[in-house]
Amino acid sequence: MLSPLVSIIVPIYNVKDYLKECIKSLISQSYENLDIVLIDDGSSDESLEIALEFAKKDERIFVVSKPNAGLSSARNFGLEFIKNSPLRNFFEGQNSTTQAAENFIQSLAQTKSLENSAKKLSSKEILAHFSLAGKNFIKSDLRQINDFITQELPDSLICFVDSDDFLALDCIELCLERLLKDDLEIIAYAFNEFDGGNLKKTSFFKFKAQGAGLELLEQNKKFIFYFAWQGLFRAKILNRYALRFTEGIYHEDHDFGSLLFYLAKSVGYFDEGLYFYRKRANSIVASQKDAAFPKRLPSFLEPLKKDFESYKDLRAYFKAYCFVLIGLNIWDFYTQKSAKDENFKQKHKDFFTKTALAYMQIYKTSLKPDPLNVKGLLQKMTFPKHLILWDFFKDLHRQPKKIRFIKNMKYLLVKEKR
Repeated sequence: MLSPLVSIIVPIYNVKDYLKECIKSLISQSYENLDIVLIDDGSSDESLEIALEFAKKDERIFVVSKPNAGLSSARNFGLEFIKNSPLRNFFEGQNSTTQAAENFIQSLAQTKSLENSAKKLSSKEILAHFSLAGKNFIKSDLRQINDFITQELPDSLICFVDSDDFLALDCIELCLERLLKDDLEIIAYAFNEFDGGNLKKTSFFKFKAQGAGLELLEQNKKFIFYFAWQGLFRAKILNRYALRFTEGIYHEDHDFGSLLFYLAKSVGYFDEGLYFYRKRANSIVASQKDAAFPKRLPSFLEPLKKDFESYKDLRAYFKAYCFVLIGLNIWDFYTQKSAKDENFKQKHKDFFTKTALAYMQIYKTSLKPDPLNVKGLLQKMTFPKHLILWDFFKDLHRQPKKIRFIKNMKYLLVKEKR
């Protein structure tokens, strides 16, 4: 395809001060064959109204409104509603009412799986959770869409943009030019960090990037890695593993980005700042050291509040949980691939072991209390004792003052009897 469709997915939550700048950078792209999917994640300000106002003027914009459930949930909604997906086609009238009543939409049985078993969803089941509120506006009562439907995605290109950031006006055009020229599945780019005044270009890769994703990360010992809005990628990569974002966690771009690269056959990079990343004082990262609980906690943190005396302690514990879960997801991918390919198992064992261990950041925070059962997650993974000790002493050498809970090592070393 000389002019392939590019779906730009934008998760939105209470960003009325920045959203117009973001959307304007999308509709003003020099490349015009775009599908702009705006997912309002239960905003309580005027963000949804701003999105709908733009949608009235530009038919390339498609808006979905859903209850708040976090960034991962919003991005996953966007993936299921990209143009030419069966779910999007259902609401855009490509099937008549009679056909829709007779047909079913196929849904994969589970995410993050090499198996492709599926189930069928009827139009009645779909309409129980989604309603057409306008020509290009859907309302849903679902917080997490993949509990209901996960589709085989169409052959499209995907770009994520956070709603308080924006793109250079030639970003998509330059990405496509390079991606098509070199027959790539992922093209990544540098980005510009700014805080309202200062602008700083950041190179996403500190190494030369050209080749299969897993090989690049392995050769450069990238055990800790993340990727979401740093480039453009082919949707078909996700179909190889029913890959979606892990919901209910922070740092969700770590396992998603790592798995995306493991699955990609060809990755490229060019060192141009095509994305503008806004550093905000009240961002998730900036609030991690606050002791006082905010007035409103994310839905997935609210149940934990009763177990912790300060927000700082809660966030430290939750970060450890997120990283352990990310490591477990990566290890599960390796386990599934290894069961099908003995050569893969032997060739990449050392890399995946060290990667999973790198996410076991359990020495910096207490696991008492442990409402999310981090100890149980640790016991699902089996690593050689010498590698566990190697990883621990590596951390101890780099950050001796932060390693305060050495006893947590026992949860990696001691396994339940099976």
